[in-house]
Amino acid sequence: MRRVLLVHRARPVLRVLRGPQVLKGQPVHRAEQERRVLRALRVRQAVKARQAVKARRAVKARRALRVRRVLKVTPGRRVLRVLLVRRAVPALRVRLVLKAITVLRVLLVRRAGSVSRARLALRASPACRVLKAPPVLRVL
Repeated sequence: MRRVLLVHRARPVLRVLRGPQVLKGQPVHRAEQERRVLRALRVRQAVKARQAVKARRAVKARRALRVRRVLKVTPGRRVLRVLLVRRAVPALRVRLVLKAITVLRVLLVRRAGSVSRARLALRASPACRVLKAPPVLRVL
């Protein structure tokens, strides 16, 4: 198998020749030209690939920023930031988790009777150990 680029057309065409076929009457300079065009094609492809990688990275970075922006609003959301950094909660569920946190806060305080008691209860809970104490306590 041999790849041959037909350069003598308006747009270069890559042809695959099977076996020992040779394009008849192809002068030396045409082969040179062919090599040059092939190289240019390869370079162009490489550049495109690099740009694609960059674009993908940019999208990821933007997504991360968006999440951070969502979380910066109140100190209680720092818990979420911890969760997100550890990839425990996907960004899509952020709103749901926030709602859950507010509901939990209300329930906890109601059940404990006061915020300080709720804090103590939280400090003692195993969940607190998993999620680094301070951010969890900031929720309350």
